Amino acid sequence: MPTSRHIGLTRYADLPIKVKVTLLLALTAAFSAVVAGTVIIAGDIRELRTTMVNRVSGLADVVGANTAAAIVFDDPAAAREVLESLSREPIIGAACIYRPDGTVFASYGAPHGGAWPTTAPDGTTFADNHISVFSTIREGGEPVGTVLLCAHADELRERVTRAVLAALAAIGGTIGLAVAVSARLQRLVSDPILKLAEAAGRVSAGGDYSIRVAKQSNDEIGRLCDGFNDMLEQIQRRDRALEFLAAIEQAGDAIVITGPDGTIEYVNPSFERMTGYTRVEVVGGKPSILKSGRQSDSFYRDLWEALKRGDVWKGHFTNRRKDGSLYEEEAAISPVRDAAGTIVKYVATKRDVTREHRIEEQMRQSQKMEAIGELAGGIAHDLNNVLTVINGHAELLMERTKGGNASVTKSATEILSSGQRAALLVRQILAFSRRQMLQPKVLDLNGVVESMKGMLQCLVSERIEVALALDPEAGFVEADPSQLEQVLVDLAVNARDAMPKGGRLVIGTENASPTENAGADVSLAQARPDLRSGPHVVLSVSDTGCGMTADVKSRIFEPFFTTKDKSKGTGLGLAMVYGIVKQSGGEIEVQSAPEQGTTFRIHLPVAGTRSLSELADATTQHAVRGSETVLVVEDEASVREFVTTVLKGLGYTVLEASDGLDALRAAGEHAGPVHLAITDLAMPAMGGGRLADKLARVRPGAQVLYISGYSSGEGASIESAGPNMHVLDRPFSATTLAQKVKEVLSHGSSRSAVV
Repeated sequence: MPTSRHIGLTRYADLPIKVKVTLLLALTAAFSAVVAGTVIIAGDIRELRTTMVNRVSGLADVVGANTAAAIVFDDPAAAREVLESLSREPIIGAACIYRPDGTVFASYGAPHGGAWPTTAPDGTTFADNHISVFSTIREGGEPVGTVLLCAHADELRERVTRAVLAALAAIGGTIGLAVAVSARLQRLVSDPILKLAEAAGRVSAGGDYSIRVAKQSNDEIGRLCDGFNDMLEQIQRRDRALEFLAAIEQAGDAIVITGPDGTIEYVNPSFERMTGYTRVEVVGGKPSILKSGRQSDSFYRDLWEALKRGDVWKGHFTNRRKDGSLYEEEAAISPVRDAAGTIVKYVATKRDVTREHRIEEQMRQSQKMEAIGELAGGIAHDLNNVLTVINGHAELLMERTKGGNASVTKSATEILSSGQRAALLVRQILAFSRRQMLQPKVLDLNGVVESMKGMLQCLVSERIEVALALDPEAGFVEADPSQLEQVLVDLAVNARDAMPKGGRLVIGTENASPTENAGADVSLAQARPDLRSGPHVVLSVSDTGCGMTADVKSRIFEPFFTTKDKSKGTGLGLAMVYGIVKQSGGEIEVQSAPEQGTTFRIHLPVAGTRSLSELADATTQHAVRGSETVLVVEDEASVREFVTTVLKGLGYTVLEASDGLDALRAAGEHAGPVHLAITDLAMPAMGGGRLADKLARVRPGAQVLYISGYSSGEGASIESAGPNMHVLDRPFSATTLAQKVKEVLSHGSSRSAVV
């Protein structure tokens, strides 16, 4: 239980510092004044009492000397007369002479208390503001009695009272002076302390560590101000360090701090997420833990030389995660110097750019393939013109030499056979470059795959098992069935060559979306921005063969690139697959690794609501000869001459024109009807599409058959020609030309349909 003393100290401790200082100074001054006054008063009283005692003792000796004879002669009257003479001394209030036996011999005045003491001790006593002095009376050296003098102490009391009042006045003055002095001391002692307290309160209330207290002196309070300010500065530095650390910890990029020798001292959580290594696993180690072997020793040597020079190094790494997978990384490494300029640390900021790198590579590959396709398409167009003439005249030569010169017939046959092989090669180039004319139909992809299983099994041999994994809910697609079959054949052949000792070939279908994951958190829609939106059907072809390296995989769709022997392939199979898929509005991706097989995944957009019957081929075969009038428009003279020769031989009336303007002139000048116009799609000045529009005005009943080698300028011509048209692909034979002409003419006055 706290005592009153403890309570008093607690209350004093809770007082404001100003009150404490004032109270302390006042109490100190008062105490000092009291002590000084007490000492002075005590000395004054002692001196006054001594003086009074000496004076009364002296009177007692005088009285004793004058009354000794009276006592000896027993003369009380004489003794009283001596005592009454004391009335001249105002301080003496009473006097008495005792006989040796202690009885009163003579007295003067009334004793204090009303009765004389019965005993007469020798000495001085003080009682009730009176002084009593006893003195022995001697005669001839022998004691004959005792004299008692009683003196008033009023003077002593008055002097004590005056001394006390003076002391109190001095104490009051001292306290006032102390209060006045304390006001001055407030600026020296209290104010700095109060400012410290105020600053501490603001820091505590608002957390503002930028506050500073002005130092007013170099004493302990000044040092306290310095310490307070230093403490706030350290807190600010600590908070800035914590904020900086929090920023680093929450940064999206990986941050690594190493010593000057490359020893890792810190990594942030983004580094852990990016690499798979925890902070505990890498701190104390070296960044070489991430090496993938894709960078040469000279690469790292140049890096360290730049850092040791104090330069900031920026560059690209292919690194390896803890799980062994590779990732692409953009990094910037900066030296950190101390105040003396010495490099003490390195800080690296790293960003995982695997997705961006993959998209960039895919875009670069797509652009490269597009450029190759442009070149291949242009070459194929010119080759088709040449092959049309070669193959056509070879066919005519064979017809004319039947039953005649066998040697000429054999040579013509060899020319035609070689020309047809060349035409197949050109078609493959056109397929890769997406320049061939497709005849799309709505197809049941499952049905196409099932119908080809037997043929594919024969193609790959009995050593390889062909299995189907078809999704019965897979949607329909719109594609050219013959080209889709060609895709399956080429992929099956590729799988067969990858499994010389046998294996398993699995062909599957499934519904999918472009947002499905394409690896490394990249959706197919992001990786292939040209892929049509909406649902897709995926046709997959997987084998258990030898697989491919990353370098081979990056080039498999390039024309004429092959890892096979020259006797086994030209390098156009997968290039043609790529072109057919892209021209069909789809996308193809490949997943492969050495000794882990290969999977091709072809994404084709799901077809609309059109039924199969609406797009079915309704063409019928007719006799090839005719008597109609045909306008042949071709800027290549050799091709025009070949077509004219074939048609005239079949009984047709032929009008020739070298370009669109010449064709309009010939059609206008001809007196009879024009039943059919055969026109090149791409011609100078006026393409086939524009010619068809103008021809429809002057010859509204004429049908149109377009000849296409599909050069770079024919896409626009096809679009301008309209959605319904007949197309004859170059190179073509005389028989194919005759059948196509008869087919178009058989439509009569109806509009052309897609063939």
